[in-house]
Amino acid sequence: MVILCGVDGSAPAREAARAATALAKRAGEALQLLYVQDVFVMNVAGPDGAGAGSLASQQFLEDDRRRMGAELEALAAALTREFHTEVSQRIEVGSPESELSRCAQELRASFLVVGALGRRQGSMWRLGSVADRLSQSAPVPVLVVRTANGFARWALEDQPLRVVVALGSGSSTALALETVSDLRRLGPCEVVEAHAYDPRREAQRLGFASPEEVETRRAIEGTLARELPARFAEQVRAGEARFVALPAQGHVAETLAEFVENERADLTVAGSRERGALQRRFLGSVSYGLVGLSPGNVLVAHGLRLIPEVQAPRAPASVRRALVATDLSESGNRAVDYALGLLPEGGQLVLLHVLPAPAPRLAMELVPDPLRKSPEERRMSRSLAEAELRKLLPAQGRALEVEVEATEAEDVSKAILQAAERHGVDLVLVGRHGHGRIGPLLLGSIARRVAQRSSRPVLVVPEAGGAG
Repeated sequence: MVILCGVDGSAPAREAARAATALAKRAGEALQLLYVQDVFVMNVAGPDGAGAGSLASQQFLEDDRRRMGAELEALAAALTREFHTEVSQRIEVGSPESELSRCAQELRASFLVVGALGRRQGSMWRLGSVADRLSQSAPVPVLVVRTANGFARWALEDQPLRVVVALGSGSSTALALETVSDLRRLGPCEVVEAHAYDPRREAQRLGFASPEEVETRRAIEGTLARELPARFAEQVRAGEARFVALPAQGHVAETLAEFVENERADLTVAGSRERGALQRRFLGSVSYGLVGLSPGNVLVAHGLRLIPEVQAPRAPASVRRALVATDLSESGNRAVDYALGLLPEGGQLVLLHVLPAPAPRLAMELVPDPLRKSPEERRMSRSLAEAELRKLLPAQGRALEVEVEATEAEDVSKAILQAAERHGVDLVLVGRHGHGRIGPLLLGSIARRVAQRSSRPVLVVPEAGGAG
């Protein structure tokens, strides 16, 4: 395979060529420098005085080809002397974006490397620079370079490449992690997995009331640290990494860019979803935003892998952490038996009981409601419910980590879902047709809402002898 680097004679392009050569040296691959003659030269005056927006003459193209050919040869020779790596060059005619993408696909390039800004940085009629658009549309991973120093130290001095990978929850994150694993195979890397989260959204998802409180932030970040790195296959996350959760300030890309600057990272890696230019600009894209906002180099992962490999068969899903929601009725408690049968030795079991939340006190209420429980009575009710939950465990139980939780909520299904997220369980178990002390807690509708709204697998356990 080959690494392809787009150059245009600008200082950013020369910096990109140095980074590309360092990467090629580490990967043991050849580097090809590609200059694309853009026949419609927008906002660029040619050496013969051609005005902005004019159609380049054939003579100008020939002169430009000779001039850039000489520049490419000199640049290739300098890179070969510095990195002792094979460097070739070529010139094409057409749209820079289209030709770079076409040649990358034709060569099956492992990387397409470009400078953050080039000679056409002032163009206004397209959405973003060539680097912006290539980062989202190219068929191979795209490295947008601002400085090559970190890559040079990595290739010539064997110093670790300091990498920040933008961690999310979808397939684009898996692509980013795969690319980081490939880089680690090429040389030493110090990796930080950074996730920018919305405090209010996470507090709502996990069932916390006050997202501004320090303890809430710690609980949110602890949950994210447990669930996000574990969400991807072990072979994708080869090697040690430090996880950092960042409360988002504005757009996610802004938060990550500020963190990257503070970390003084050599490289930021982000995955890219398949979106059009307008969707990326107006609906938002973390990778697209990082290319424009990050002070350093950005690698947008999509398309081909740097190091192709045969994918290992996917291991079957296992249940090591389960949550059972029960109303403490006989049918509701049957789900506990199923959980005990499914969990392996050393597994984790969460037993949950949801109590009715007290009705809010009215501002104009003159006479206290005699049925409203005092705070002490409510604490006692939760303690009694937790004691009942513990009784559901066998006296001679297996080696399981068990946690019991009694909580108050107006929306039972929402409370179950929030607890499942909070504890990061692999499976949620609920009974059907339970009639406990708070009414028909799991009477079909609750179990159905949990199953429909859950992001995790749900097992609905019918009554004994039921038809299912």
